[in-house]
Amino acid sequence: GNFYTNNMTPIKIGIVGTPDLMIICPNGMTLWYEIKTKTGKTRNAQDKFHEELRKLGHLVFVVRSVEQAVQIYNTYVGKIVLKKENVLYAVRHT
Repeated sequence: GNFYTNNMTPIKIGIVGTPDLMIICPNGMTLWYEIKTKTGKTRNAQDKFHEELRKLGHLVFVVRSVEQAVQIYNTYVGKIVLKKENVLYAVRHT
């Protein structure tokens, strides 16, 4: 992915195909979320990286909403409550 400096200069970081979000859970489990829009599709490099993570026993999900992310977390880790006032919606600069 890209990291942006204060003047919006993109700096490439990470490994191609790495999911957008890694969640290290209290129970020792790691969840990986690939964030996509309702119609967004994963790229070939992402599919390959996700498959390698799954082979290692990690849980990888394509997530299309905050509600879906919370539902997955609640299913595999434990209950969290989604409160609208606690959710930050970020805008990706491209």
